[in-house]
Amino acid sequence: MIDDAGRWVIPVFPDEEIPHILTAMLRCLEGLRKTNPQELETSLTKRLRKRLLQDPYLRDGPVWLDREAVLDHEDADDEGRLDLRFLLLDRHQKPPPYFAVEAKRLHVTSKGHWRSRVPEYVTHRQGMMCFIEGRYSKELRSGGMLGYVFDGDVSRAASSISEHLVSHQSQLKSVQPHLLNRASDFPTDTVWTTIHTVDGHPFTLFHILTEV
Repeated sequence: MIDDAGRWVIPVFPDEEIPHILTAMLRCLEGLRKTNPQELETSLTKRLRKRLLQDPYLRDGPVWLDREAVLDHEDADDEGRLDLRFLLLDRHQKPPPYFAVEAKRLHVTSKGHWRSRVPEYVTHRQGMMCFIEGRYSKELRSGGMLGYVFDGDVSRAASSISEHLVSHQSQLKSVQPHLLNRASDFPTDTVWTTIHTVDGHPFTLFHILTEV
């Protein structure tokens, strides 16, 4: 799609496809476990991607999956590298709309020391801020965060993320109640949402927290 100034504009990803993507992710995350206490999110996501490519929705539906796709907007300061990018296969829309997901580790123990890593998830430039600052969300209206909870305490991770959301609501440009909101269409303690203001528009972040 080209706007009046002749610049490529990314069409908005259709809202109705997002629940299907999240459901496929939940299916493929079942039983996915870390291979060692320090496994990186890139390795976990690579194994998740292999499962997703076999999922019926992605195999037979209108969405295709990239991994660590490079995203380089003309007006961005630097390029981004998306952990997961779900492309809508529509030959009438160029470039294709996409739904991006950034993955982070939470509650990691290394050399006997436990770290929540929630700050890296919430306020690090490669966490939620990659969407809030617009690097992964130019002209988009939604995105996703995936938290791999290494100690399995998903409820504690969600509570801690909500605390950080409240403490950094201005930086995150969040909309009340500035907390993780459970998505009612999914099993309890699997999917949450937060709303932010990005480039003057409401931007929805979908959060999946999963035990690994």
